[in-house]
Amino acid sequence: MESLDDRLISIDCKKMEGKDPTIEEQELLQAWESSHPGDEEYLVTIADLQDVEEFENGKETAWSKISQQCFPPQEEEKQEEEIEVIRPGRMRYLWNRFTILPRLGQVAVVMGLIIKVAAFVCVVMFIIMLLQTDKPSVSPTTPVAKVPLDDVAPGKDKATLTLTDGVTLTIDPATKSAVLQVPEGRQFTFFLADSTKVQVNAASKLRYPLAFDGRERTVELSGEAYFEVTKDKEKPFIVFRNQDKVLVHGTHFNVKAYKGDSTAVTLLEGSVEVFTPKLNALLHPHEQFMSGKGVHALSGVEVEDVSGWTQGVFKYHNTDIRIMMSEIARWYDKRVMYRNIDKKMVLEMGGISRSLPLEEVLSMLRQTGAVDFVLRGDTIEVYIPLTK
Repeated sequence: MESLDDRLISIDCKKMEGKDPTIEEQELLQAWESSHPGDEEYLVTIADLQDVEEFENGKETAWSKISQQCFPPQEEEKQEEEIEVIRPGRMRYLWNRFTILPRLGQVAVVMGLIIKVAAFVCVVMFIIMLLQTDKPSVSPTTPVAKVPLDDVAPGKDKATLTLTDGVTLTIDPATKSAVLQVPEGRQFTFFLADSTKVQVNAASKLRYPLAFDGRERTVELSGEAYFEVTKDKEKPFIVFRNQDKVLVHGTHFNVKAYKGDSTAVTLLEGSVEVFTPKLNALLHPHEQFMSGKGVHALSGVEVEDVSGWTQGVFKYHNTDIRIMMSEIARWYDKRVMYRNIDKKMVLEMGGISRSLPLEEVLSMLRQTGAVDFVLRGDTIEVYIPLTK
C-alpha cells in the first residue's frame, strides 16, 4: 500500500506539472493542511527515518525518490521550491529543491572551484610558515632582553694640526683651548693671545686658552718652556705643573718640568712666586727654585746655562753629567745608558751649537777626558774610560 509520504509527493508533482488532483487527492491535501495551519509550502514528514544518522544515510534515497516522481527523464521544465524535511521533536532540515539532474553539473563545477581555492590558500599558508620557521618566536607578554652596549660619545668639534717638523697643535672649540706638542729633536716658538712669547723645548707639551677671557691667564706645562710674559696687572699669568704653580706679573723666566725629573723655575728678570704643597718661594732675578724628589731649594744660578737652549747652544757650568746627557738625548732623539758611572759627575763645558751633528757634540765632551761614548743605534752609551 502506498504510504502517505508517497501520495503527498505524487500530488505535489501533479500540481507542479499543471495537472489537477482528483477529488480524493484534494480531500487528502485539505486534511493535511488542516493539521498543518500556517504552512505555505508542502511538507513531507520522513517518518521512517528514526534519527539524524538514519536521515543522513537515507537522504540520497529520498532525493532519488523525489526526482523520479517529480521529474521523469523526458521533463525539461525547471522549477525551484524549498522542501523542509522535519522530524518532530528532533531536528529540522531545510533543503532547496530544484531541478536535480541539470544542476548537479553546476554544483560540481562550483565545488571544484572551492576545492582549488582552498588548496591555493593552504599552499600560501604553508609557504608563510616555512619563511617564519627561522624567526625566533617572541611571546607578547615576554619582555625582549636588551643587549647592553658600551656608551659611545658622539663626535665633536676638534682638530689636530700637524705643523712643521712634527709639531702638532690640537684645537678644541668646546673648551676654547689648544694643546701644542713638540716632539723630541724639535723646538717651537709662538705667541699667546695676550702677546706673551713662548719657546717650547723638545719633548714638551703646553695647553693654553685660545683667548684669556677670565681674571687669570693660565697655561699648563709638561716639559720645558721659556716665557716672556706681557705685563697685565689685572690678569696675573700662572703656569701649572702638576701641583706646582708659578705666579708672575710680567717677567722672563724658564720652567723645566719633565716627567720623572724635579721641577726647576729659573727667573731671568722681574719676579715670580712659586707655590708647592710643601713650600712657597719668591724668586728674584738669577735665582732658581728646585722642587720634587724630596728637594725644595732656592739658589743662585748661571741663567745663561739654563736659557742657553733658547739661543741655540748647549752651555753647562758645574753640571751633572746626567742632566747634560738627558738634554742632549732629547734634542737628538736618543736614549742614554750608563755603564760604570755610579755617582754624581760634574762637568764644565762652554757653549756647543745645537745645530752640530751628534758625533761632533760627543767628540767635544770627550775632550774633557772624564767620559767617553759609544753610539749604538738609538742609544748613547756613557762610561768612564778605564785609563782614567
